[in-house]
Amino acid sequence: MENLFFHDSRQKKYRSIFGAAPTGARVTLRLDVFWQETEEVLLHLFKEGNGTKESLLTMMPDTEEHSYSIEVQLPEEGCLLWYYFVIKGTTATQYYGNNQDQRGGPGTLYDHQPPSFQITVYDKDSVTPDWFKNAVVYQIFPDRFYHSTDSDAQDTGKLNACMHEDWYEKPGYIKAEDGRIIKYDFFGGNLDGIREKLPYLEDLGVTVIYLNPVFESASNHRYDTGDYKKIDAYLGSNEDMQLLCQEAAEHGMRVILDGVFSHTGDDSIYFNKYGHYSSVGAYQSKDSQYYPWYKFEEYPDKYSCWWGVDVLPETEETTPSYMDFVFRSEDSVMKTWLKAGISGWRLDVADELPPLFLKSFWQELKKTNKDAILIGEVWEDASNKISYGEQRAYLCGGQLDSVMNYVMRNLMLDFLRGYADADLTNQRILHQMENYPLENFYAMLNLVGSHDVERVLTMLADEQADVALKRLCLLWTWQMTMPGAPCVYYGDEVGVEGFKDPDNRRTYPWGRENKQLLSWCRKMIHLRREHDALRTGRFIPILTQGSVYVYARAIEGGKDIFGKKAQTGLFFIALNSSAQEQTVDVYTDALAYGELTDLLQQDVKIPTSGGNFTITVPPYGSLVLTAREESGKKRAGVLLHPTSLPNFNEKDDITADAFAFIDFLQAAGQTLWQVLPLTPTGEGDSPYLALSAFAGNTTFFKNVSFMEKVFGQADYKKFCQEQAYWLGDYALYMALKKYFAQKPWYQWPQEIRHRDRAALQKYTELLHKDISDCQFKQYWFFKKWTAIKDYAHQKGISLLGDLPIFVAHDSADCWAHQEIFQLTEDGSLEKVAGVPPDYFSETGQIWGNPLYDWAKIKAEHYAWWIQRFSTLANLVDEVRIDHFRGFAACWVVAADAQDAKDGAWLKGPGSELFTVVKKALPQLKLVAEDLGVITADVIAMKNEFGFPGMRILEFMVKDRGCSGAAFDTEPNCLAYTGTHDNNTLVGWYNEELDEPGQQVVRDMIGLPAEFVPRELTEKLIEYLYSRRATTVVVPMQDLLALPASCRMNIPGTATGNWHWQLEPEQLA
Repeated sequence: MENLFFHDSRQKKYRSIFGAAPTGARVTLRLDVFWQETEEVLLHLFKEGNGTKESLLTMMPDTEEHSYSIEVQLPEEGCLLWYYFVIKGTTATQYYGNNQDQRGGPGTLYDHQPPSFQITVYDKDSVTPDWFKNAVVYQIFPDRFYHSTDSDAQDTGKLNACMHEDWYEKPGYIKAEDGRIIKYDFFGGNLDGIREKLPYLEDLGVTVIYLNPVFESASNHRYDTGDYKKIDAYLGSNEDMQLLCQEAAEHGMRVILDGVFSHTGDDSIYFNKYGHYSSVGAYQSKDSQYYPWYKFEEYPDKYSCWWGVDVLPETEETTPSYMDFVFRSEDSVMKTWLKAGISGWRLDVADELPPLFLKSFWQELKKTNKDAILIGEVWEDASNKISYGEQRAYLCGGQLDSVMNYVMRNLMLDFLRGYADADLTNQRILHQMENYPLENFYAMLNLVGSHDVERVLTMLADEQADVALKRLCLLWTWQMTMPGAPCVYYGDEVGVEGFKDPDNRRTYPWGRENKQLLSWCRKMIHLRREHDALRTGRFIPILTQGSVYVYARAIEGGKDIFGKKAQTGLFFIALNSSAQEQTVDVYTDALAYGELTDLLQQDVKIPTSGGNFTITVPPYGSLVLTAREESGKKRAGVLLHPTSLPNFNEKDDITADAFAFIDFLQAAGQTLWQVLPLTPTGEGDSPYLALSAFAGNTTFFKNVSFMEKVFGQADYKKFCQEQAYWLGDYALYMALKKYFAQKPWYQWPQEIRHRDRAALQKYTELLHKDISDCQFKQYWFFKKWTAIKDYAHQKGISLLGDLPIFVAHDSADCWAHQEIFQLTEDGSLEKVAGVPPDYFSETGQIWGNPLYDWAKIKAEHYAWWIQRFSTLANLVDEVRIDHFRGFAACWVVAADAQDAKDGAWLKGPGSELFTVVKKALPQLKLVAEDLGVITADVIAMKNEFGFPGMRILEFMVKDRGCSGAAFDTEPNCLAYTGTHDNNTLVGWYNEELDEPGQQVVRDMIGLPAEFVPRELTEKLIEYLYSRRATTVVVPMQDLLALPASCRMNIPGTATGNWHWQLEPEQLA
């Protein structure tokens, strides 16, 4: 029964927007249903937040069989939406909802109301500060970081305080028998001490200092605020704070303060329980201006206090005068310290701050400084936290930019300590990505330690002393390569240990640091800061295998995941949480390319093959692999075969139109003109079924000047001598074709079919005029095309030609060189070339080309191939090899087969051919058409010679789920929207993509649902230009945004192809 229903909240087929969605958007939800009893499918939708609403909506049968869908218009304000499916059948009602772990992704079938899937709806205009997304944060407990002796900060005068004489002693509270703290210990750390250590923090790579509370308080932790507008005298003065902010900025750092507003200290200006302040506190009189700020049950001694701790009286946060004091008035706490130079706030126990207070604080903060950061202390999933019975929605906009990411910390520690494998770990990460808006996810404060939890080194300890150190280095590799702002708790980087408070607040061990840990932490921070992709690049899970977790961080096209200008980069991070070395095969779905370098060990090089690679990860170890980026100049070109020039069929000479097209290319900033095979077409007018692999298509230049046969006799004779290898055979073949009424050569009389010497002489004499005319037409073609090539060079345009691997059965080559083909005695074929089922055809394609006898060709030292490459190289600057994979192995089917499903691979010459060719023609530039079924040997052959391959946008867009869709390329390739075998972009989008596929493409290029064809093609071409590929080629039809009716070829069809032509005005 379970297999009869399916919905995956992370796949765009089933939910058109991954994860959180902006207000006002439309989301399509889809459920696959294979239950034959189905009568009706309903969507149960529940809106939580302002204006709670519950709906039961009818889903409609989709265009796709066995699928139901519905489009949901999202609310215009941020909220949480919850949904599940109800399937009513003839005998029962089934429910399909979130899985039992409630982590999103694939759901589960229930016979009762199920847990719901979540959609976080966020304010579409909500953004978080870019500087914080790129930050490295360092949290300091001020009393324990560094004591500056050159400071005016006090070290005496605080009641119930004792000062350690030894900086390296362990901290501890002095408590009464009932557990109450009667004295707080201090070590003398101060703001001047932090200021003196700014060079250390800068060298470490820190960009943000987050300070635990610094305001005047009775305790050492200062979460019992006495005066919000005064720096504690033990730390320094208000002027010291201003100076710290100023000098931090000079070192490239910002400062964030800890705001504690859900309660104050009882020993404070505002409560003043002990009368230590001159003010009239709330405890002292109901007439106090502060009295409305507190919650008294029996005045004055019974009052609400934080978690029952009577030294921390709770505040009534939404009291107007309190909100004025904290953030609304010009001299408010918030604005006072913003003016002093801080860049934001961390709000303590944000769960306990009422929504009105939180929203108002955020609004006033952004009004004062729109680039300031607001971080909340939230320990659970911040998108759906239930606090005191109330559903909170911190990330729906207008409340918090970030939270302390304890969720990420917990899953990291679970993985490193062996409590969770890589798959569960990845599911937990994806769950957070699904629930958090992108702006917030990339701004999470990714801590691994804090003042509220055990020291991370202590958490990672094992029976073996060095295990914790290895795990911590592994954790830093992970932390510094994840989206979000990594946070280092002071001292963690040098090996400070400790259990919970107060042990986790030991002093920084100056002079006693673990230098090895410090070096690794610094290395990873600097690695992060050096590479944009490790900060705001896409996050792409790659492999989850036991104790090994591999993910990628990627930026391509000079724009990060937010569309901001950023450095291109591609990284693969591999983590191994086990005590054993792990070797794994990594499949990246064509994301990886070239040779990968481990940035942690520069001498480690990992070769890739077809986007795949094998790695060995050390015990408790990591790899950070990167692919080399090309910095050279890119080039762009257009694919247009000469037969598509305007009015080709009506003109005797294409020269003028070819020149005009070259002028067009130059004016458009293009530097490449790609053409299809220039050879004479055979069956179906296909240039890939040519009458010769050497000759030119003389229909390009029909106005042959036979006078030059007389007056240009020397050039003509020279041409005949240079092309003697093929020219005579081709001219005789064409004359014989005419003589035998265009019959194929294998139907000619046996004597000439088998090329008897006497027969060759006989027909050469008989048909000498036709032979001579044919040879001269070839001379004329080469002369005229060379003029076009020369003109292109004058305009800075290179020509990219095309060489099909196979020749036609009925061709001069097959007739003249029967010994190098697999033919029967009478010249017919028993087996032919084709391709197995692929993108273009479910049954494959039977091409019908004769197969090569590679042993015979090798025996002749590949002479025929050398001549073939040489001849084409005279006409173009580069050669694209069609069906390059056939040189490794080609797909062979029976000549009389109905389709190509049943076939076999026949081994080709492999690298040996190209070694010989490159030796004979060292200047030859080749491009490998590496599309279709590409195996490791094909990739190895391409990489051995450094041939650039091809990447086609139309069938290589990868929807990578949480990171969105992308067309990933490598530098050494030619990137296309499509080729001569593809639909046009417009036709592809309208005819070949289903609605979810169209949504993927629109999201990838930022295209609205309503558009005109030119907007689609311009966006896609612009996107194509932004890829890593050093060469970009666009078919002319796509430049003109033409429909499917203008495509060049439909593979597998024999008629109606190769006839599209430009209109003259389209080049204007």
